Amino acid sequence: VSPQYTFGIIGSHTQDTTISGATSVTVPDNANAVLLTARTQAVCYTLDGSTPTASKGLLLEADKSSVLVPVNAGQVIQFIEAAASAKIDWQFVHLGN
Repeated sequence: VSPQYTFGIIGSHTQDTTISGATSVTVPDNANAVLLTARTQAVCYTLDGSTPTASKGLLLEADKSSVLVPVNAGQVIQFIEAAASAKIDWQFVHLGN
């Protein structure tokens, strides 16, 4: 028997096309994961609130599968483009069992 998990959407789907400078996003209450997708160009992000640069942070390659990242409510995530004209999509979710 496979385990049963719940998947709840928290807030609205967001796409940010203005990440030439670091953009901060605070994880909302009830969210414990975020789905991330880079569009057009790679994006760098940090999960500890530190400021990413084009060469510092976790690299999210463009036009690949979305990644699911565990997070905590109140945590600050920051994004920045690794190359000009990057876009990032994100959706906070709550995973449970």
